[in-house]
Amino acid sequence: MTEKPRPIQDYACLIRETLDLVRTELHHFKTFTAGDEPACKKTGYASKKMSRPEIVLARDTAIELGGPGTEAISLVLWTGTKGLIGDETGSRILISENPAPAGIQQPVSFMQIILVELEKNAIPPEHCLGKLSNLSKHLPGFMTLGTSETIWVRIHKNKKNRFSFYSMAQCIFKRYSEELPYFKKMDIVLAAGNTGLITQFKPIVNAAAAISEINKKATRENEGIISCDGQSCDICGERPVCDILRKLVYEGINNP
Repeated sequence: MTEKPRPIQDYACLIRETLDLVRTELHHFKTFTAGDEPACKKTGYASKKMSRPEIVLARDTAIELGGPGTEAISLVLWTGTKGLIGDETGSRILISENPAPAGIQQPVSFMQIILVELEKNAIPPEHCLGKLSNLSKHLPGFMTLGTSETIWVRIHKNKKNRFSFYSMAQCIFKRYSEELPYFKKMDIVLAAGNTGLITQFKPIVNAAAAISEINKKATRENEGIISCDGQSCDICGERPVCDILRKLVYEGINNP
């Protein structure tokens, strides 16, 4: 009897929690509708990738978000559940900036949370979802570094007057809507300069990391790849398979 594939868990529960927290702190946020093509064009966004990612040196930086020594969050959560994300107008952008970009002289805390609704039953490769938020090859003067959970953004001084969090979010929306299969809606939540607000979202980041690890293991097992998390062999459900592999390897070494 063929075993059923292990299910991949979406992030509906954490999306609800994220939006509940945003609503609780709504006085910090301004809400906009996504899909402003002229804003992307004005910023210099190009759908076709540049040959190499943008590099912005410290001496050329006008605005610095996240990075070493600051609180920084980067998170992409997806779901196939309808009705959690967006509103009657479609996709949304929620922005909290303190101080305004014109006043930013030193690196400030920064949060970028992207919530994506996909077609029902669509299961995306999670590592690709996060990469789509990196605009370094699409936006001149814009450098993004980081991991799946942190972010570091630099804006070149020559592009300072063309930058806004609004235009940044519109460019993120454009990239996801153009490149992500099964895309339906999204909410983009950006916050800068308010460390107290940003740290409230840290438990959601930690919970998302745990779900991501579960999904990675399920994906490996569904693909026939055995994973070992270092637990005792005596209590591991994969031990019979590992014992067979050890035997095959041993026989291969002794009977070349």
